[in-house]
Amino acid sequence: MSDIISAKSYYDLIGVDFSSMLTPTPKPHWDLTKINPAFTLELCKLLPKSDLHCNLDGGFEFDFLYNSVNTEEMKELIQLQFDKTFSSEEELSEILQKDTVAGKWIVQSILQTPEGIKAALDNIYLNAKLENVRYLEITVRPLTFTQKNLEPEEALKIVIDHVKHLNSVYEKHVFAGIIVYASTTSDDPVSFFTQAQLAVKYKNDVVGFAAYGSKDIEHMNYYLRTFDYLKEHNMNVALACGLDGNKDSTRSSRLSLPEALVVFQVHSLSTSILACGTTSRITKFRSRSA
Repeated sequence: MSDIISAKSYYDLIGVDFSSMLTPTPKPHWDLTKINPAFTLELCKLLPKSDLHCNLDGGFEFDFLYNSVNTEEMKELIQLQFDKTFSSEEELSEILQKDTVAGKWIVQSILQTPEGIKAALDNIYLNAKLENVRYLEITVRPLTFTQKNLEPEEALKIVIDHVKHLNSVYEKHVFAGIIVYASTTSDDPVSFFTQAQLAVKYKNDVVGFAAYGSKDIEHMNYYLRTFDYLKEHNMNVALACGLDGNKDSTRSSRLSLPEALVVFQVHSLSTSILACGTTSRITKFRSRSA
């Protein structure tokens, strides 16, 4: 073609200017402070987002937690269980940050009834809408809700039914999926397997099963049967690999789940695998006023 017409004439003929390709263009130096509009927290809230790890036992707003436990009955229970009291949001926040055992108990205490579970889900969806989160994956450990009268399967069905309801209510704003999870540090092998069975039983209503891992390879051997079971039922699996707990270690913080499990068990699964790095299991609460 260049033998017939000049390059410029060819560009004019096809209506495309390739001249910029002839001279290398320097890569732009990104400066977030000079972006128009500026990249601010408010702009971030306006952008559509997804939240792929929203724990039901901790994904709700701190104000919601405070209002739920700020009763004389709950204060008496907390004082009886942990010899701790609070009279303000700041004091409750301090308890949660300094005593993880008490904090976990306080958070889970409001999720032991159908009404409490539904109210927590309502709050999660409301926050998602306000923060323009379009897709949520809500992680649920069925045994968390059994401190009173609920059974694991009963609790999971409550979550499934209410998530379906909220997906309909928030249809144009938020949609959520459910991930059933269990932990090799909190659940014995039988409990771990039982919760995996629930995920399989309600496979049409949940996204998959998540495993929180232990860094003790020998310890993990007792849980391998569950992964064989998940493979047999073609179940989606997510591996939450957190910090190894050693601040001085040069190992990657993504490797606290035993490499043996990842290489020999999960690698052979024929289903979708998501190896996701997370921080240590410390509940963080978000407030719209923050």
